Order: sequence, then C-alpha cells, then structure tokens
Amino acid sequence: MPDVEANLWQAYKDQGLKVIALDNSSGDLIDPAGVADYVDYLGPTYPVGLEISTFTYSAISGIYAGSNPYPVDIVIDQAGIIQYINREYDFATLEGQIVPLL
Repeated sequence: MPDVEANLWQAYKDQGLKVIALDNSSGDLIDPAGVADYVDYLGPTYPVGLEISTFTYSAISGIYAGSNPYPVDIVIDQAGIIQYINREYDFATLEGQIVPLL
C-alpha cells in the first residue's frame, strides 16, 4: 500500500487516476476496527473498503484455478473496460499500463 500511495496515487491522481483497495477477508468483517487501525498505520489516502460478499474473490480465484489470487492489480479504463489484470504487484508494468490511459 505505501508503494501504491507514493508511486502511483500521489504521482497520477491529478491526471485522473483512481485507486481503490479492497480487503476481501471475511474474517476482517468481524473486526472492521482492526482493518481501520491497519489502514491508519499504512496511511493510504485513497479509498480502502471491505468486500461484504465473496463475489469478487470467487470470480478472480476462478481464473487462477482456486489458488489465492491476491494481491491482484486491475486497471480499468475510463470507459469501464478492463485493460490489465496481474496477480502480483509489478510496479513498472502497472505504471506502463496506467500512464497511456490517463
């Protein structure tokens, strides 16, 4: 999260980049205050939310034959079309996908 904050969100938010983080752990729904404390500790200024269903997790894990798909980076263009999905955080590639879309 700190890397995304510093190198993507802060660098490109004024050019129209939107960043949203989702926590899909059902255990975290039991203790949302713990998630809030963790987010406060990491300090992102972009939205962080809790997924209240397993729809997104199930849809993405289906792509990876049931393995844990997180972290996953998804780039969606301004028309709402998915342009890029990657299972592991790769800053250079992610930035290379984002910049031309801004």
